[in-house]
Amino acid sequence: MTVPYKISYFLIFFTIPLMGAFLLLFIRFLFLENKHHIRSYNYNGDNNDNNRNNKRLKKYFILSIFLYTSAIIGFIFTLSSFSSWNYLPIELTTIGSIIILLFYTFYQLIIQFEVERKKQVFKVRKNKNKKYFIQSPPNFNNGIILNNNNNSNNRDDQSNIKENILLESLNSSNSYEEQIEEEEEEIDNQETIEYSHPSENKSFYYYNNQIDPRLSFLERCKKRIVYFIKDIIETIKFKPKLSIILILISLFISIMIPVLLNDVCICSHPMNVSTSFTRKLFQDSYCKNGEICFLYLTLPKDPSTSMILQIHTFNKPLNIIITITTTNNNNSKDQQEEVIISKFNFISMSRIIKDYPRYISYIDFNGLKENTNYSFKVNFTSKEIKSGKQVLNSYDGVDQFKFKTFPNQSDSMVKFVSGGDIVINKDSKDLAKHASTNFNPDFIVVGGDIVYEDGIGSCYKRWDEKLSFFNTYFNMKISNSNGNGSYLFLKPILLSIGNHEAGAFYQTHKQVPFYFKYFLFELDGFKDGIDENKKSYHIHKIASHTSITSLDSCVVSTWNQQTQWLDDQWSKEEFNNTNKLVVYHHPIYPAWNLDGLIPESGREAMIPIFDKFRVPFVFENHEHLFRRTKQLKENKIVYNNSTTTTTTTQGTYFAGSGSFGISPTNTIPSDNDESLPWYLAKRSYCNHLWYITASQKEILVEAFAPNGDRIDKINYVKN
Repeated sequence: MTVPYKISYFLIFFTIPLMGAFLLLFIRFLFLENKHHIRSYNYNGDNNDNNRNNKRLKKYFILSIFLYTSAIIGFIFTLSSFSSWNYLPIELTTIGSIIILLFYTFYQLIIQFEVERKKQVFKVRKNKNKKYFIQSPPNFNNGIILNNNNNSNNRDDQSNIKENILLESLNSSNSYEEQIEEEEEEIDNQETIEYSHPSENKSFYYYNNQIDPRLSFLERCKKRIVYFIKDIIETIKFKPKLSIILILISLFISIMIPVLLNDVCICSHPMNVSTSFTRKLFQDSYCKNGEICFLYLTLPKDPSTSMILQIHTFNKPLNIIITITTTNNNNSKDQQEEVIISKFNFISMSRIIKDYPRYISYIDFNGLKENTNYSFKVNFTSKEIKSGKQVLNSYDGVDQFKFKTFPNQSDSMVKFVSGGDIVINKDSKDLAKHASTNFNPDFIVVGGDIVYEDGIGSCYKRWDEKLSFFNTYFNMKISNSNGNGSYLFLKPILLSIGNHEAGAFYQTHKQVPFYFKYFLFELDGFKDGIDENKKSYHIHKIASHTSITSLDSCVVSTWNQQTQWLDDQWSKEEFNNTNKLVVYHHPIYPAWNLDGLIPESGREAMIPIFDKFRVPFVFENHEHLFRRTKQLKENKIVYNNSTTTTTTTQGTYFAGSGSFGISPTNTIPSDNDESLPWYLAKRSYCNHLWYITASQKEILVEAFAPNGDRIDKINYVKN
């Protein structure tokens, strides 16, 4: 299993400020090694030097506060992300946030007020062997660098001046002075250890709270903790009001950050960051109390005799009654039949979607007639949360829905569009409008990377946006001929799982929060919930002469886990004589080269099966561009002329590469691009959809750009 993308996303928010903090420490080590200068206390030098140093150190201080604070907030953001994605409990995140911010606050208080505290207790004392030295009381950790340079008269003059300096407290009292005298007597009785640097004539004086470097590591840690606590207490005594205010602010921030960042969503294409707080405050909800949020069909194994209806609601369903009216193609009233379906299954999404309630109901339409128009109404009764009343749900003002089962005759024709890697923008809307208006497909195929929520449950609104997109552009809302109301004509959806549905390749079912719940392609074995081991690959007979198989390109299932199943399915009488089409996400013939674990293992596992069962077209995605291979068999070219659009030879075209609005440009591919790898016929960065028209003897595959121009065409004639 590879590392999910969501971990990479939140690490960005943590590592950037953390790298800045490390850079700051590096600068400090190179240019500001003397910590007394960092703390704005210069023992030697004139006032001009001090002023210059203070200005420089003020800038350094502001930068350090900014970077350290950013690193800490980034770390807390990381913890919040872990708790939002069920890696850590929110309680542990909050406790960690409190500890980190309080420690940081105490540390900054100690650093900022250490010099002022020293000024209250430092004394300049004479010593016969030295011009001067500064003695520190026991409650300070750091030894003080003393100047013992007598080589110049200027130094002597400065020393004589320093002997008269009194670093007394601004608010000193008699009792405080008596305390200082007692501390000085204790200091006189202490042993002073002098260390001399070989290159400089400086001395360091260690006092009774200075950590002895000869102690063991654990002992030094214990003493450091004790001295840190003492410094905290002394700092609070020195600035009680300010300290308490800052501590309260830190507590407030440390609690509010996990709360405000709870249920964080980080999704890509486009990159978006939101939390439960911002979604409720700034984003409209697609799912409202007392209404049907979404209603759509998914493609079953045999769409000529069945369909699967899925309904999203805010309220928990109590009863669903579907009234289906069967009408023949000429709409004569004497041929109408009415069937009532009251059996349904549902699940709650409360473990994944925490902002609002969400329920998904599944209704299986079985025993339908082929190539027949159906009209149905939904009586959806649930319990309204606030009032407790029974309410009747509606869907966007529509109370009637229609669909058509697929034909199953040898002379029938079926049409569908295929694309992948969807980003909602002008190009994707133009592609969808053109396909719905000019092609009118029987169903829609999306080969993965549908919403880019990256396996994060709190990014559920990305799915709501795409479901709304499908309903707007493919499920057509049509006014009734009598002018009374309107109905929604539903087109079933077929999907393949992509890496952004799971957050990465080689994941488990548990890493996929939405895909296996939002899109069921069979309801066999459905009891109280959805089987977590449900297959991520499935087969569909879309006509008597054509089938389409959706495979998993190593997102949840590897290629080798699907080969035996695929061989068994295609060997069955039901599918053996069909034109076999395939869709999946990651290409095995990539646009640039053949390297990579997934392409290499895919060619090794799948090419023998594709060749054995004479697969004419495979629709691949993932690469965010347009590309189509030459006709290949046994990993070799069997038809080399890319300009010819009709072929009767055996071999497979690998088309697609997933660019349903995600490509930044729309460059029409050239027929004579000499930079292409040996196996490619065309390649360019161009958003597109594939239009597929399949009959018993012929399959026409065309690619269209957002402006409606056809950019590729292959007409496969079965011999």
